[in-house]
Amino acid sequence: MFPSLSEFRICHFPRRMAALTQSPLRPDFPVLIELELTRHTNLELSGTRKKRPPVIDLSKEAAISYLRQMAALSSVGVHFGGRGEVSLHGDASELIKAAREMQLEVGVETNGLHLPKPLLESIVRFSNVCVVKVDAPKAKDYAAMYGVAVEDWHSVMENCVALANYRNGKRARVKLAARLLINDFTVRSVQGWAEDMQSIGFDAIHILCPQSHLHNLLKLPLLALDSETFRIEIDTFPSSIAYSGPCYCMAFLAFISSDRLVYACRKRIEKDSPLGTLEEHLLSTIILSEERRRLLKTASVEDCQDCPALKLNKFISQVLESNGLWKHFILEPWKL
Repeated sequence: MFPSLSEFRICHFPRRMAALTQSPLRPDFPVLIELELTRHTNLELSGTRKKRPPVIDLSKEAAISYLRQMAALSSVGVHFGGRGEVSLHGDASELIKAAREMQLEVGVETNGLHLPKPLLESIVRFSNVCVVKVDAPKAKDYAAMYGVAVEDWHSVMENCVALANYRNGKRARVKLAARLLINDFTVRSVQGWAEDMQSIGFDAIHILCPQSHLHNLLKLPLLALDSETFRIEIDTFPSSIAYSGPCYCMAFLAFISSDRLVYACRKRIEKDSPLGTLEEHLLSTIILSEERRRLLKTASVEDCQDCPALKLNKFISQVLESNGLWKHFILEPWKL
């Protein structure tokens, strides 16, 4: 439902986007490629369960091949996420390590419910950012949200503590962020949960809040916690950002599904046909294809108003306009 871009942005994108003002803009290849290792999931929102698609796992060999192609393209980073749960892929810990050894910056997205020790250690030692989708500030809200036992929420929080403790013990540089979904019942508990995440050593929280609850959320002294060492990001949906026009973010993204299809971003999976399949083409061929160029020219944010990336999209547009690059970017973004 929500793409990972906004979550990854908390600790990763400000530095990268700021670099646009210091160097030529080159969206020939994405800044961030999201790699879906599996469609297998151990959590689904209550009331949304449908007939499940076949579970598809990306083989270790295929994943290594794609990581090598990313490294050869000088992609800035790989984000292990997608529509499944990364911790359920048997080779996740090795692939995270392999990505770092290839000099890629690494992001990991997990629901935190199942973090075996090898994976936890690999996340801390080899990733730059880890986003834990805690989603509910209290156990009973989590149980109602996903139709699971209250003990599962406690397992998620225990794994958050384990990540922070192991990171601090190893003095690792990984940034830890937590996601929270707001509904009628959780808004009143956000403040205490945010303080808890700050106290256990997380670096950021990302709150996804319906516009109908934003007023109540902002009544809390939540933003008083925001600092250089503890970031608070709030995104509303549908977006309250008054912005329309080209989707600049798409020029910096690509999404590889576990069935080896390449899309412009996770948000476009249900809107567009895939740009190509990695069973038939190299990643570089797909990224520089006429189909992707056409999409970059015509893509608009008007159909993506529930995308948290709109805030980032507006920021990119401001950078482009301040540099006098925006006309060229809109016309031929891959040539800059």
